[in-house]
Amino acid sequence: MKQLVVHMKDLTTEFLCEIYEDIPNITVIRQFIDIRSMNKLIEEHDRVIMLGHGSPQGLFSNHGGFIIDENNVKALKKKQNIYIWCHASMFVHEHKLKGFSTGMFVSEVLEANWCDVPLRADSLSEVSESNRAFARLVRSQIENPVEVIYEHCYTWYTPEKYNKSKVVEYNHCRLQLID
Repeated sequence: MKQLVVHMKDLTTEFLCEIYEDIPNITVIRQFIDIRSMNKLIEEHDRVIMLGHGSPQGLFSNHGGFIIDENNVKALKKKQNIYIWCHASMFVHEHKLKGFSTGMFVSEVLEANWCDVPLRADSLSEVSESNRAFARLVRSQIENPVEVIYEHCYTWYTPEKYNKSKVVEYNHCRLQLID
């Protein structure tokens, strides 16, 4: 399976690199490219894995604006993809796409504060542990169908397995498989 990863360079989302490191038949986009080039790449690959910061309107670019947005929907509709950014599930629902997606996803202490997620005294450690755990779980199944990836994450990324973490609890409730 040929997979395309769209993951803009950003120190706060580098933990997501573990998801795609050392995968065969993978193309990784870390810098902004134009819409036409992106749609061509999407069409040439079997699955697209989109990672980083975003909003209901799409995946943020490191160039300002979006790297994935409504201009890519036609190309994305033909596949079951992975959408991991804040509010990605709203984007997926809005455009009637399919795949594994996240709602608001707390990946920084500041985001936990915005979302009123109570943190342990070692808040940075708690958020980092949640990030690493999620990335490892996705990575462990990345060559499987999205349904398998979702089920694996939903089963194993739980607060009971990670010191009753409120960050994991918050994120876990926002994992979605949209078919």
